[in-house]
Amino acid sequence: MKAIKHILALCLSIVMIASMIVSSGVMTASAIAGGGVASSTYRAYGADLSFWNVGGSTLNYSLVDFAKMKADGCQFVILRLGYEGSSSRTDVLDTAFVEFYNRARAAGMPLGVYFYSLATTYAGAQQDANWVADQIEKYGMYFEYPIYYDIEDSTYTNQVGLSSTKMEQLCLGWCETLEARGYFPGIYGGKSQVLDKLSSSFKSKYDLWYPRVLTNGHGSQYNPANYDYSYMCNMWQYAWYDYEYNGIGLDMLDVNVCYKNYPAIMAQYGYNNCGNPAKTNLGNAIDEAKKVRYDYYTESNLSTLRSVYNEAVALYNNESASDDSMASMATKLENAVKNTVANAENVVSKGKSYTTTESGRTDIYVDDGKRLTDGVKGNTDGGNNMFSGYNSSSTIDVVLDMGGNVNTNTYRIYAAKMESWGISAPAKLEISVSNDGVNFTNVGSTSVRYRTSGTTDTWNMFTYTVKTNTTRTERYIKFTVTSASNHVWLEEVEAISAPVAATGKVYVTGVNKYITAGDTVVFTPGQEINVTNFNISYTTNVVATWNGANYVVSSVTTGTGTDTPAITLNSNQILVACHEWEGGTDDPILGSGANANRIKSVKVGDVLTLTNVDVANKSASVTPTIQIVAASSEPVEKPANAEVFWVTHINDHNSEGAGSIFTSAYEGAVWWLHVAFAPTGTAGVYKITAISDGIPDGSGTALAIPNGGFVYAINKGNNYIELGIGDTDFTSPNCDAAIAQAQTWKVGDEFKFYGIDPLNPIVSTSTPAVAWYDDSYVCTSYFEIIDDDEPIVTPPVVEPDDVALGDVNLDGKIDQYDYILVKRHYFETRILVGDEFKRGDVNVDGVVDQYDYILIARHYFGTFVIAQD
Repeated sequence: MKAIKHILALCLSIVMIASMIVSSGVMTASAIAGGGVASSTYRAYGADLSFWNVGGSTLNYSLVDFAKMKADGCQFVILRLGYEGSSSRTDVLDTAFVEFYNRARAAGMPLGVYFYSLATTYAGAQQDANWVADQIEKYGMYFEYPIYYDIEDSTYTNQVGLSSTKMEQLCLGWCETLEARGYFPGIYGGKSQVLDKLSSSFKSKYDLWYPRVLTNGHGSQYNPANYDYSYMCNMWQYAWYDYEYNGIGLDMLDVNVCYKNYPAIMAQYGYNNCGNPAKTNLGNAIDEAKKVRYDYYTESNLSTLRSVYNEAVALYNNESASDDSMASMATKLENAVKNTVANAENVVSKGKSYTTTESGRTDIYVDDGKRLTDGVKGNTDGGNNMFSGYNSSSTIDVVLDMGGNVNTNTYRIYAAKMESWGISAPAKLEISVSNDGVNFTNVGSTSVRYRTSGTTDTWNMFTYTVKTNTTRTERYIKFTVTSASNHVWLEEVEAISAPVAATGKVYVTGVNKYITAGDTVVFTPGQEINVTNFNISYTTNVVATWNGANYVVSSVTTGTGTDTPAITLNSNQILVACHEWEGGTDDPILGSGANANRIKSVKVGDVLTLTNVDVANKSASVTPTIQIVAASSEPVEKPANAEVFWVTHINDHNSEGAGSIFTSAYEGAVWWLHVAFAPTGTAGVYKITAISDGIPDGSGTALAIPNGGFVYAINKGNNYIELGIGDTDFTSPNCDAAIAQAQTWKVGDEFKFYGIDPLNPIVSTSTPAVAWYDDSYVCTSYFEIIDDDEPIVTPPVVEPDDVALGDVNLDGKIDQYDYILVKRHYFETRILVGDEFKRGDVNVDGVVDQYDYILIARHYFGTFVIAQD
């Protein structure tokens, strides 16, 4: 770390000398300061390297000597950070990258990176860019040269065959994503295949790296002094595989001339982590903190982490903060992040005696009664006697004798896999406990395995972990391992005493980000959310609508693959999309199954409470979560003569056979019946101000939305045979009945609504796969037409001399303010104490919960009276 800070300081000092020679043409009016192509007289010469330069898989690092290269005139090196695998289609780190970086930094060599892509869409490039930025931040790196996107594939996805429009979208996905994360992006590609397809607007904003050589290998090469391509690119790769600099042991080097003083630009604007070292380190610590999940911590440690995180952000944004204070804060935040439940685990089984199922072996792999609790684990080579091997059998039991009652709550096994030896990773681990060693009680199981080492073609090590929510104290612990038909090799079994992590909430991994394995992403309005842009192919998708106080679930659907329909949110909605990645994989995202199950259990009407997710600013801070509160099961209060208010959609004018509420401008339909409702000033009561009935003659027109009101419109579905109801109008009986009912209404009628807030109805925003026109799909809502001659009578509020139950804030009345205070107490954002608590406990059951704030709401709306003793 000291070496990095020293070099960063050197980078900043260089800019004082070098900035005077930055071409004025560089500083164009562009989206990214310092970006864009413009003619320049600046020249710097360098090379680009990948693991091929150290012999490929042999990784002979003696073949590259950065100090000698620098002494021989090499002024920079562009390293291959990684590539997209042609078969796996996953992003892979270049195996020489980290070592190259460390050796180059030790030699004082300025660096940039490139990533070889196979993507063809904006979303694919966006995913690549985020992955590359994550790697840079994971290793705490900085770069004086751009982060390039290598586009040259013509074999696997034929990138170079993309149209101009698609090519520009691909490049924008890379550049815009990196720019948003504070990096300086660039594009590498051939002139006609890539660069000529990019617009002049793009080229004025972002930087280009152009390859053009005379020969691919030995022979006559261009002399860069004789050519000037600065008018069309910012760097020219003028030779491939040609020996150029001393210090390169293999005759296969690519060399370049650069037309822009990138070190000066990076230092001036702080791109690529080239800013103040102390602030950069603090920023990196903040970014790392944002990646952790709440269920890695106890409630106490979680509170500490969030507090320290907020301190760190405040200090980072304080322009007058000293380097020492930022360095100290970075350390403090890093320690808070490390203070996880896993790091606090205490293995209490080491050296304990155990018995085990007969292994069926007679060689060195027969269990010796000690090996499984000797504390030695992490082996990646099966060729020794560290394993206890078990021949093919259905189950293996290992019973630990803890020697007495010892607190445990976490249980883990370490197992090997080598398919060519007939050794498979186990299918399942079950844990049971006993006080007498005879009668055992099952406390949990898992089939989730996590690979800790090895690759698919070598020895692999896996762990299986079972955790209980309560601490066990039994003396005997049985590990039951179910085989996957082949042999099982165990290296260790562990009983662990560990703090209990926070549970019960949904963890969030980002806002408006492309969904990858195990992610739960919150999406905000203003964009189309589809399979291509955000990968909602196989996610559980929960739409929730803001009702003025909470996000209430409007619909729950599941992705059906590549044909999953797009989701567009209204301005008052969010989408929570959850992906699961646990079962049957070598590298599962632990906890994603439980996370997904919580989302799958959500029902329409449930309340979502977001913590550390800022919907307005489209961002999330440390350990963002969602708490799910089940909808009240209390029946909707309604008079005996109330009628069903048939509502299926909100602000959707495209659905046939629908009963829609419009709270914003909408397109008219001549065969719809439109009814405008305006508020009367009495809660829940609206008056009809206009009717446009297009059903009889096709003359209907859209109505203006009354101030503070809404338009209710019914589309009969006269041309929607897919409904398949069977009648000649291709509509539903519900729709027909609703139209007949609405045609009896007249201007001036006053409606009182029950079980629905017409301005924030809990209904779908698009037609789901199920029959939405069925009764089971319609929201529970009713109305009563108020007789003009009979004014609405509000039940009197009982006001005792010493106002008590329900009047939480003691202002002499029971109203929405009391409702809010009780609700905040329930959601733990404002705790009631003392007499406040007593006044909030309306039903006098000793707790202040949802039943109390429901009673206050009903009292306020006149459907219930809170009596006082």
